[in-house]
Amino acid sequence: MGKEVGRFLFYTFSLSWSLWGSLAILTQFNLLKFGTTLSILMFILGGIAPGISEIWLKKKYSSREEFKLFIRNVKILDIH
Repeated sequence: MGKEVGRFLFYTFSLSWSLWGSLAILTQFNLLKFGTTLSILMFILGGIAPGISEIWLKKKYSSREEFKLFIRNVKILDIH
């Protein structure tokens, strides 16, 4: 279980920090204005990095059946 958590944290932080870091650098050097479509897209993608990372890791390290079950469970909205 430790390997899986480590992979998840590595990919999540790498993706989110690279997107947000790039956004911070680009806006500080006035190469990109915050509020534009590209900057908002980078900001949102950095925020959903945990979900992106988990889907990618499940696809890469799980069997096809496990991945299909995972996606099916994500799609089902069960509100009680």
